[in-house]
Amino acid sequence: MGPESADFTSKGALAPFLCLVGFVAVVGLQLLPGLSAAGSPLSIEPFATQQYLFLTLVYLGAWMLVLLTVTTPARAAQLLMAIAATGVMQAAVAVVLQYSNARYLFFFEDFDQRGRATGTFVNPDHLAGYMELCLAAGIGWLISRVKLSQPPTAKNRWQSQLKGLLSFFLSTSMLLRLVLVTMVIALVMTHSRAGNGAFFIALLLLGVVVAIRSPALRRPALWLVASMAVVDLFVVGQWVGLDRVVERMRDTAQASMPSEGVFGRGAGQRAREQSLAERLEVPRLAVPLVAEAPWLGHGGGTFYTAFPPHKPAGFPLYWDHAHNDYVQVASDTGLIGLLLWVGIGIFTARRALWLLADRRSSMQRGLGAAGLMALMCMGMHSVVDFNLHITANALTFTILLAVLWSAGARRDAG
Repeated sequence: MGPESADFTSKGALAPFLCLVGFVAVVGLQLLPGLSAAGSPLSIEPFATQQYLFLTLVYLGAWMLVLLTVTTPARAAQLLMAIAATGVMQAAVAVVLQYSNARYLFFFEDFDQRGRATGTFVNPDHLAGYMELCLAAGIGWLISRVKLSQPPTAKNRWQSQLKGLLSFFLSTSMLLRLVLVTMVIALVMTHSRAGNGAFFIALLLLGVVVAIRSPALRRPALWLVASMAVVDLFVVGQWVGLDRVVERMRDTAQASMPSEGVFGRGAGQRAREQSLAERLEVPRLAVPLVAEAPWLGHGGGTFYTAFPPHKPAGFPLYWDHAHNDYVQVASDTGLIGLLLWVGIGIFTARRALWLLADRRSSMQRGLGAAGLMALMCMGMHSVVDFNLHITANALTFTILLAVLWSAGARRDAG
């Protein structure tokens, strides 16, 4: 059977699509003249909002492109494979650069691989966010390859288990497990507290949700979670620096805000760690921005302009992002924009849970697992970072959510 045209109204697909269109419309309204009391555009910096609008149109175009083209299980599998493959390449680059202590100039940014892997990202936390998304795609692809079968009888139980184990080691799934290990290595080497913590918590929650929603997948899902927790995080992770991540998490309890070098590159000295309360200080200070323009915000991409008047005297550094995606979206696009933005995630989370049921096909269950894992990772990591304001991460996240509404709409023979 050939590919089918996507139906934007099928099985609730219209709701998240309209949320995304509405979000684009909110940003567009900010550029219209005459809406403010002074007769000027609502955006306090129209040029930055124009760039923001172009980016949101790119995400909308990516969403539509996925719905129109990824309409079969085979194409969905290829898409997950492609995302996982880019994750492996990014992980390989990050590992090589980290162990070579590379220093270089890339796209006018000065990169210095000192202690934390960054790959082609400026910030190691954003490499961690990208690894989380690529790992979600890989985990979904692996789950989609699990074939449901009748439990073996007591007579041939051990023979069946041995046969299944040998088949796994000789299958493509084993290669995929090695791919996941490679990406976990890069994730650990970022030493990102929020990134590693979000991934580990999301992995445990995914195992619980899959076990509840799909009894037939309960055993393989729990085995996958256990193997990744034990082999990837604790065995491999200890080898590549998981202890540094744990140390950074422990140090946050007594860390204090330094006068310089928190996120920038200090003059030859290692930046102190921030506590969770200090990490949330900028979002807390940015909340009054939402109260100033509660409905439509100050303009997309204008946080770096709107925030300085609210920064206390002596507060260190220049902040171009809120380090909290939720607060920044609310500041830029108002509560209406935030509601539409969060609505996309809520509708897609419901879709992911629906796809995880046993009566769905193998590919649908894999897509549900990938989408739910991505939502949980980004949902937690976004509290203390701005991964979804990084184009590569936001675009990958958009594609992972959109594919749940395209290929997931039909049932394949798997």
